[in-house]
Amino acid sequence: MNEFAILAQGPELDVDACLLSTTLQPTSVWRTGDVTEGGEITTSGLSVELGQGESHTLEEQFQIATEFLKANTDALRELGQTAGVQEFVLSLPVRIDPDLGCTPLTFTSALLKQAIEVGIHPTFFITVGKPEAVAAEAEVPEATAPEPAASDPAAASQEPAPEAQ
Repeated sequence: MNEFAILAQGPELDVDACLLSTTLQPTSVWRTGDVTEGGEITTSGLSVELGQGESHTLEEQFQIATEFLKANTDALRELGQTAGVQEFVLSLPVRIDPDLGCTPLTFTSALLKQAIEVGIHPTFFITVGKPEAVAAEAEVPEATAPEPAASDPAAASQEPAPEAQ
């Protein structure tokens, strides 16, 4: 999961009424009973994207989220207290390289203070694996020497080169 976002959802949430009453600009909305490739949706909700998670360091995510929570405290508090909201989450995606061993994860005090003020649950969504750029490099096959061209005089001779004495 690479979603760096605010999520509000619940099976009894009237997402349409929620949209009419909020000043937030949701980037995604879903409704109980909608059918997707994964099957029938069992909860209604909305998300407000804060950025492309793994394109930001964790520290940058903390800063962006803290500033967003501060700037939208009242609207977020109202959203979290809306009838039917059972989950109110700040989603912070993190990729952990298994080669690095133990990796502590903690929130900044500024983010926690704002989260408490708003009533939202900051949550790490952890993926174990190499960062995509590093993983892609690891899959590149080793380079091999190109075959000599037919017009290359050395290639025309099939005899092995004489050994140095």
